[in-house]
Amino acid sequence: GRLGGGEVPKFEDSETTFDDIKARIKKTVDYITSVSARDVDAGANREIVFPMGPNAKMKMKGDDYLLHYALPNFYFHLTTAYDLLRFNGVDIGKRDFMGSVPRISPA
Repeated sequence: GRLGGGEVPKFEDSETTFDDIKARIKKTVDYITSVSARDVDAGANREIVFPMGPNAKMKMKGDDYLLHYALPNFYFHLTTAYDLLRFNGVDIGKRDFMGSVPRISPA
């Protein structure tokens, strides 16, 4: 949303069932697919302003925001969720975390 120049949606943390969680995931995916790639690409040079805690804001160029804040934050939360699931006995492994990795032919 920030890179696309739009408003970032706010979803309440009120999910109590898997169906609630699935509905929230669907809302998130619907939002992501509504943002055009052209708008996101144009955000590379835009100044992005975002909250850092309740009383502070941070500013950085769009490509720095993506590479040094948004993606690391995403992977931190993905890894933490994966670790919690494994710790609690969910039968998942590295391939579940990595997803589909394309095969690369030897040079």
